[in-house]
Amino acid sequence: MVIELTSEDQMRLSELADATRQTATELAKEALHWFLVGQRESLAAAVKEGDEDFDRGDVFEHHEVVAQFADVLRHA
Repeated sequence: MVIELTSEDQMRLSELADATRQTATELAKEALHWFLVGQRESLAAAVKEGDEDFDRGDVFEHHEVVAQFADVLRHA
């Protein structure tokens, strides 16, 4: 995989690599790893929240959703 960085981001990455005595590749891999972990955790939290809403009965009926979309489209 090749990821193209802006020259500004490449400079920041190089500076951080020098400051932390790591390679730019190591830092990029670590940053991507934690970004992906965060995304997975955010998705899991959103699904859990939706499940809890459903369990509480905190949901919209189909006709309510249709009415809300119709309202949005009228005001777009």
